[in-house]
Amino acid sequence: MEAQYPPGIQLADLTTMTKPFMFIAAAEDFPLFNLSIEDNFRRYPAEAWRVVVRDTAHYSFTDICGLVPELDLGSCSPAPRQTDPSVTYEPLPIERARDLTKQFVATFFQRELLGQGRGPRSVARGADATLEHHR
Repeated sequence: MEAQYPPGIQLADLTTMTKPFMFIAAAEDFPLFNLSIEDNFRRYPAEAWRVVVRDTAHYSFTDICGLVPELDLGSCSPAPRQTDPSVTYEPLPIERARDLTKQFVATFFQRELLGQGRGPRSVARGADATLEHHR
């Protein structure tokens, strides 16, 4: 079943993609963003990875919270979950979210560009992130 998007929202045409790709999602980001990331991952015709980092929101992978507190959006302070607004969550520390992102990106490119390592599978993520992969 294909997801329903608001009028004017159109996903990219991925049919000609042949190179491996990695998607990274903040678990508590806006539902439309995460839905499009999930759809693109599922539809991606070549090898793809999808990382979902728990207890993160839109700006959790940046340093914007210290720069513009009004743009927090649940990235730096407790907020209602996008996945269940009746529950408030404590965001993953920004340093941990950024560190995980750096590790996933670095290992992805080490594998794809240098032919070294196991790629994103090698990141020690514990409960902080989930990883999906398809060929």
